[in-house]
Amino acid sequence: MRVRILLFVAALGFAITSCEKIKDATAVDADVTLKVDIPLESTEEASLVGQKSAKVIYPFSGSATLDLATDEDVKEYVDGLRNIEASDVLMSVSGLTTDQVLTFVQVHVEVENTSHTATYMAMDVTVENSDNWVLTAFMDFVNSWDIQKNTVVKWTVNGTSNFKMEPDVVKIKVKIPSTISYSPL
Repeated sequence: MRVRILLFVAALGFAITSCEKIKDATAVDADVTLKVDIPLESTEEASLVGQKSAKVIYPFSGSATLDLATDEDVKEYVDGLRNIEASDVLMSVSGLTTDQVLTFVQVHVEVENTSHTATYMAMDVTVENSDNWVLTAFMDFVNSWDIQKNTVVKWTVNGTSNFKMEPDVVKIKVKIPSTISYSPL
């Protein structure tokens, strides 16, 4: 009887190990771009800052989530998802006019249900410099995520600007070109 139990346990262990090895052997890579658009909106009335040359500033905020299960580029691979490796983390601002400036921007990123968080700050973002900030520091952060099919990443933005923002006009756009590894089995 003991021999049968030992054989059964050994066979079960071999089967489980073999399934993982088969999944690893059949893993396929695909290039995707994770995208998040974060709409910004003024949160308070203007206030004056500074002593001699007072400036009017408007606080703003916005938030959005990246949900791998619903992301257009990833959702077809999510059930067999094994790994995601980011090649870049790019941010840009859309909706600014030539006289508008984001005087301070703070982007906070949190992977829900984990302890993974990161923060990025920028100053004086204008139309001229609003395209594709390359966030090299965020690449290591993105590549450290414990990727699962239910991974949700929350992006929160706070800051100040020299103008009052109307809802859904100014947006921070995040693009993360990545290679995902997934198993179709």
